[in-house]
Amino acid sequence: MHRSANNRSLLLRCLLSVVSLAFIVTQSCNAADAGDSDTKEKLVVGVRVGPAIPSEEIANVYNVLSTDDIGTAYETAARLGYALAANGRIGLSNAFSVSGGVGFVRFPGQILRLTDSVGHRYDLTTSTIFVPITVGLSWLPIHSVLVPIVHAEAMFNYRKSMVSDGTIVADLLHPGMETEPRATRIGAQVGVTLELDLGLRPQIDISYAFTNLLGKETGELDKNYLTITVGIVL
Repeated sequence: MHRSANNRSLLLRCLLSVVSLAFIVTQSCNAADAGDSDTKEKLVVGVRVGPAIPSEEIANVYNVLSTDDIGTAYETAARLGYALAANGRIGLSNAFSVSGGVGFVRFPGQILRLTDSVGHRYDLTTSTIFVPITVGLSWLPIHSVLVPIVHAEAMFNYRKSMVSDGTIVADLLHPGMETEPRATRIGAQVGVTLELDLGLRPQIDISYAFTNLLGKETGELDKNYLTITVGIVL
């Protein structure tokens, strides 16, 4: 528990340092770009979709990738969970943009094992839903046909876990019994995006989300996940 708290404290200090450094660099870029507003990125919006992998399953997916082909690994990851996201950016300078968005992440088919007072065991199928809202900074070091983007955002999360028959329609319209209280937590997200600037701009993004860095209750486990999403920016 003490080590986990130290790790979170170290991570938060690192994120604060990165954001502070990015702010200083951004102000320097703004001064250098004064009078040349065309160098700043205009408002862009897009959507992405793809698998979401709980942190404890990342090693399993990697093992499938190392022993099988990428298609099998993708199918394995997609069965674990999926993410939908609407995202946007607007330029602060030639190299930095404000970025943010809202998403929907669902992990279906989880098994909750219960034992009653007389020793009978029950397996319940559950699903967990996250609704993350993010805002932060993106760094665009190169402007060309292939645009790499490094981004870091603060994240506000709504989380809900419930008994589920495995379908998203049932989860949304006829949700089952909640298996833990609904919760809101503060976290962070870091990731890398590759974008093709072809008018319509296809992109692929790999992000890691720390969903409950702040606000967690005593004994609450870390709830982190990796997303690998593809989409298009307009």
